[in-house]
Amino acid sequence: MTAELTPPVVVGMDRSYWGRAALWWAAGHAAAVGAGLDVRVHTDVPIESYGTIGEVRRGFPTTPVRVRSDGDPVSGLIRASRGAALVVLGCRDTRHRGIGLGDAVAP
Repeated sequence: MTAELTPPVVVGMDRSYWGRAALWWAAGHAAAVGAGLDVRVHTDVPIESYGTIGEVRRGFPTTPVRVRSDGDPVSGLIRASRGAALVVLGCRDTRHRGIGLGDAVAP
């Protein structure tokens, strides 16, 4: 299958260590299954400051990478998940609840 026919791998990313780890894992998985990569970032931070995205594009040159900004990360990820093959999120800070789910994961 080509990346256009395969549902994308969606990754929610911030500039934390775990956000970058999630991006790299998602990019590797997307490349392995022939899917595109849909990177979701928060609009409060300029996309240029996510330098890791450029590194991923160079590391996986045949994987289509789309970057989208969402004002509300949770709503954006929920919308993106409807057409995704997989949604990848890192963990962050102390905002985890109960079984380790963070604010963006639980909804």
